[in-house]
Amino acid sequence: MKQNYTVRTAAAYVQEKIREYSSSSQVEVLTENNRTVLALYKPENTGYVTYIYLYKRKLRELFTKKERGIEWESGQELVSADTFSVIKQKEDLLRIHLSGSGQKARNLYQAQQEASSMAEILEGGTDSLYHRYVYW
Repeated sequence: MKQNYTVRTAAAYVQEKIREYSSSSQVEVLTENNRTVLALYKPENTGYVTYIYLYKRKLRELFTKKERGIEWESGQELVSADTFSVIKQKEDLLRIHLSGSGQKARNLYQAQQEASSMAEILEGGTDSLYHRYVYW
């Protein structure tokens, strides 16, 4: 029970972080050193960015100046995890996969669409064990 709680909590945390950003232009999926990185930018163009990524089997969050780049070990450890990936399914839809040892994998779908159009976006269904819809 406790193990499943860890990944579920991390999934909810990532979901809420993305909700803080009001448009898809503030959310970017990067690949750095063969790692998936979720980059979140504030609308005020403050020069800062929040990165969420997996490093040494820990999901981490790093708030830093854009020009500094990612210092992998500097990120705040959120939870232990085996996998973390973010795929841009469509222009306004992200699929976030998160798993941990002995835990159910979690798949989040983050979209800007209204709830009524989610059926069209996910036409054909999904084989994920768990998914949650988030609108921002």
